[in-house]
Amino acid sequence: MYKLPGSPSSRATHPELADFAEILCIDLGSASKQEILAHLGKVADNESNSGIDDEESQANDDLDEVMNELDRRQKACGSRAYPFALSSAGSVLRKAAAIPPSRALVYEYLLYSTRLDMKSSKVHDGIDGTHLLEEIAAVVLRNYLGPARSKTHVFGTSNSGRFKDKVNQLCKALCEGSGFRTRDPKVHQQDAGLDAVAWTPFSDARGGQLVAFAQCKTGTEWRNETTRLKPSAFISTWMHDPLLHEPVRVFCVSEACDSSQWHAIASLAGILFDRCRLVDFRMACPGPCLGRSGSGTGPAEGPFHTPSQPSRSGRGKADASVPSSRTTGMDPRISLQVRARTGRTMARMKPRGRRRCRVRRGVEMAPRWGSVARKPPPERHRSTSEIGMAGS
Repeated sequence: MYKLPGSPSSRATHPELADFAEILCIDLGSASKQEILAHLGKVADNESNSGIDDEESQANDDLDEVMNELDRRQKACGSRAYPFALSSAGSVLRKAAAIPPSRALVYEYLLYSTRLDMKSSKVHDGIDGTHLLEEIAAVVLRNYLGPARSKTHVFGTSNSGRFKDKVNQLCKALCEGSGFRTRDPKVHQQDAGLDAVAWTPFSDARGGQLVAFAQCKTGTEWRNETTRLKPSAFISTWMHDPLLHEPVRVFCVSEACDSSQWHAIASLAGILFDRCRLVDFRMACPGPCLGRSGSGTGPAEGPFHTPSQPSRSGRGKADASVPSSRTTGMDPRISLQVRARTGRTMARMKPRGRRRCRVRRGVEMAPRWGSVARKPPPERHRSTSEIGMAGS
């Protein structure tokens, strides 16, 4: 399994290699077939090797499939949402100049939150990458159901309230469920597998509405979790009364799912939002996306506030140039907030095997959650004699 800061193995799948090509493109500005092959060690130096023709032919076939996967992603992300562009010949991937940074950073976050180890490396400079996905999923679900009237609520671990209180707040917002109930004397739950909720209410504020329960997963180890969330079981276990209609099950992942496994995964997971679908509906609402509750014409109220983001101008100070998340909800500029707190240089991926590949050191990147800052070289301690000579 391909994980940063390493490189894909010789058995890497086409989606893994496509992710690798996108990361190279972010780092270097472009990624050609030959550069990808060089980084993977599949092209030797200018020496004749036994069987090199067959190996090169197979490698080129694999790269054709990778470029096809990149082309599929470009179409699946929708208009002006995919931050890369393939050349007319389909052999070079470049950054898409027409894509605004706020849109590109959403895709880049999802890319890095797939390829980093999200068990040991999910927190970067105080920002939990798993919490960000819950925030993004809430906005995506609202766009999917219709941003004009739909409402969303982050229920997962990014909502730090007590489980009982979160259930009560959700039932009050839904006007269904009648509040928290459990038959167990002690409750040790954070979210019971429920990360985000979206619904489209009626003006009469009565039950019997379209409700979606979503589970969110970063990384790549999520395939055994697709059936964990069961809306009917959640309601019967933690709510006093059942909802009039069982919620639709939604599964959101930061990974771009393999097309060859799509039907098998989607049939188990419910409505599946992979990276491309998240980006597609993340951008469905032009301008800043609306808040998580209310009509979007004023500040969000009560438990549905978006947690305020750190300022760009300094610690603990509000930045007037960025509207408060309490009035705008999680808008595209959340990525700019992440930009202010994350490293700005990606560590150079060391080449494996023998090949000629020049990678520029210290390539300046668009700041993003998950970027890895290279540490400066340790300061050399001078000897006593050197200090004396410098003083003289």
